[in-house]
Amino acid sequence: MNEQSKSETRSRKPAVIVALVLVGIAVAFGVSRNLEKPITSPFPKKTVVQVRMKSADAGNEDIRYTTTWPDGRTPMNQRIELKNGETVYQTFTPQGSKSVVKEYFPLPLKDGKPQVQLNEDGTAVFPSSQPFEFNVAGRQLKSVLVFSEDGKEVVSSELYRPDGTREVVGKRLPDGAFQNLVFHKDGLTLSVSQLFARNGDLVTEQQFAEGGSRLIASSQREADGNLHSKSFREDGTLASIGILKKHEQLIDFFRADGVTRTMTVTSNSYSTTVVYFREDGEAVLQRVFASDGDMTVTELVPGSGRFGPLGTVEKSVASRNKQSWNYIPADTAKGTPARYVLKELEVVDASGNPVRKFIFDETTGAVSRIWMYNGGKNTHDRVYNPDGTLKEVGWLGSDEYSKEYNSKHAKDADRQPGAPVEAGDLELIKKHGTFSDFEDPRPLLAKVDAQPVQHWGDHY
Repeated sequence: MNEQSKSETRSRKPAVIVALVLVGIAVAFGVSRNLEKPITSPFPKKTVVQVRMKSADAGNEDIRYTTTWPDGRTPMNQRIELKNGETVYQTFTPQGSKSVVKEYFPLPLKDGKPQVQLNEDGTAVFPSSQPFEFNVAGRQLKSVLVFSEDGKEVVSSELYRPDGTREVVGKRLPDGAFQNLVFHKDGLTLSVSQLFARNGDLVTEQQFAEGGSRLIASSQREADGNLHSKSFREDGTLASIGILKKHEQLIDFFRADGVTRTMTVTSNSYSTTVVYFREDGEAVLQRVFASDGDMTVTELVPGSGRFGPLGTVEKSVASRNKQSWNYIPADTAKGTPARYVLKELEVVDASGNPVRKFIFDETTGAVSRIWMYNGGKNTHDRVYNPDGTLKEVGWLGSDEYSKEYNSKHAKDADRQPGAPVEAGDLELIKKHGTFSDFEDPRPLLAKVDAQPVQHWGDHY
């Protein structure tokens, strides 16, 4: 073999070896596939950005973008596009704790139409084209929440109006309490200052008029654990004073002199009782509002008893006539306003003895039944037709007095079917069953144990 042949042979050996190695790898690979072992991919199992669409009936949320930390699981930030055009942008710590939540109002309208953000080439910017970084150009901030390191507590909050003025600013204090400052429409002058304990109980509150200098109302939690409140008029006179308990509030309202009571209110979850006073301080009327709005009105006998501070009954007050009214809410479809319909009327004499109890049809307002009292006893009941004529004497008393009375008057004309309601009874209805307007304190009542305002929803 000449030198040239030897050289060619030597140069072929590495190539043959490489070829054998490649064949070996190919065979090994084929064997491994035949053994059904998985192929490990160099690509991550999860993308950096996860997109979650919402169905049409999934509430206000439309689409959610989640950018994760390098582990591919822990969220770094989320952008939530809401169906009303608002956007929520929230960030998380590497441990997954919520750090900051920001809300943005929709882009303002221009010529009555929503503005559209544009790319440099003039094309529209849609939410899906900016998953990594949210473009806030032209967007008004609605709220900002900053959380503690563990993401369990809000340490500061800001709320803005669509025009950019501040509405609420809150912060967590070193002792764990939380302070809320609410501003008037100018975003500068203070409207309400609130201090909440760590457990959420309202500790103090001050409300200020426009301009931020005149005190309208104040509340302070005292040693008894209850909020003691006061409200003031423009001239500084006392308008009301009250105690807000956990499940009840007691309030006295005063006349212009700030001393003489006009009414006292006791309110809880199921009813509100209001006692009205004359200018001389005597109680003359009581209204009880049920939780559904129905109202009972009772006349009180002036000078018969005495009410102490905050509705405390120091001496029982005698009552007279009593009305019961059904509250009928407004019906927008029919165009009918809210109204009261008389349901029952109880009339007593000067000595407090019952005279009549009238029951009315709640649809027509006509008398449907009368409990007839004679000598203070309910001797019998009369049932009336819708046209106001007597249908029957429906019930007869079984006591000896009632038996004797009914036997004596059984053939009276006004007890016979078809007889009209007696003129005297119609006069009682006219005199004692009319509706009169009243001062309603319910809109002025404070919420018992107010809580700090929260500016985020379940979808966060």
